This record gives sequence, structure tokens and C-alpha cells, in this order.
Amino acid sequence: MQVINAQVAHEHIDDDFRIVHKLLDDWNENSSLLTVVKKIHEEFEKDPPKLKKGTTPQSSSKKQQKPLLNIKKPELKDLDEKLKNMSGEEINSILDDDVFFQDFFMNLEGVKEYWASLASLIYNMKKANENLKAKAELDKLIENEIEEEYNNHKEMYEFLKIKEKEILEKFSPENIIEALDK
Repeated sequence: MQVINAQVAHEHIDDDFRIVHKLLDDWNENSSLLTVVKKIHEEFEKDPPKLKKGTTPQSSSKKQQKPLLNIKKPELKDLDEKLKNMSGEEINSILDDDVFFQDFFMNLEGVKEYWASLASLIYNMKKANENLKAKAELDKLIENEIEEEYNNHKEMYEFLKIKEKEILEKFSPENIIEALDK
């Protein structure tokens, strides 16, 4: 068994992302895939795999933070049904073929629901990031337009201020008296 593209560390996941467990080491014709998967699932529930160093989210403290997402953990309810109808030879062939096992496991109903939820979440996060980027660009555009509008009004104000000064000088009391005296 192998966790494909894992970015996690756990005592039951080796450096090649293969699942390692005593039940797998002691595998024989009397072993049960259902028992192994349930046992590993239980152990991951008790002590979930941790993100590897370099992939940890930024955190300002070591306090345990509330998870931001409420993704339902996969249930393995349909695993019993699938395994009941399989021979020991079929189960061994699944265990020997990592790609086939991955495909088999990924098609369990609870796992499919989990990955569908995760895919939807990833899609929504990408869209949210795109929207945030578009908002930042829009904010910059608006800021530039406001600055341009401000500069235009400031220029007009300076022009009108000069005109006002010219008019006030032209129609100052001294100039009016002088013009009347002529």
C-alpha cells in the first residue's frame, strides 16, 4: 500500500510514502485486508499524519488551531461488501499492485465523497484567490483613476485660483477708482 504524492509524515508512512505496519509485515493467506485497512484507519484517526516540514501552514504560535474546514472523514462502510466477495488470491493481487490498490481504495464510496469534497474545496479556494487577485487589480485601477481625477481637479483649481487673482487685481478698488477718474 502506498500514499501517492503524500506531503505527510507518520510512523506508518515510510520515506517512499508506503504504508508500513506490523499486520502488513506478517501478511499471510489467513490475513484480512479489511482488518488491515480498518486498523490503519483507526490509528490514523487516533494520531493523524502531520504535514511534512516545509509544507506546514504559517502559524504564529504552537497552539492548536481550530480547523478551518469541516470535511467529513471517509467512511469505509462499503469496504466490507467489496471484500466479502473476493478470494484470498484477489486480495493478495490487490496488495501486490500499488496502482490497482490505489484505484480500488479510491473507488470506495466514502473515499470518493471525501475526495469530491476536497476537490470542490480546492476549486473554491482557487476561485477565491482569483477573485482576491482581481479585487486587488480593481482596487489599484480605482486608486489610479481617483488619483488622476484628483490631479485634474487640482490642476483646474490652480488655474481658477490664478484667474481669480487676476480678476481681483483687475477689479481692485484702486483700479476701479482709477478707471472712473479717467
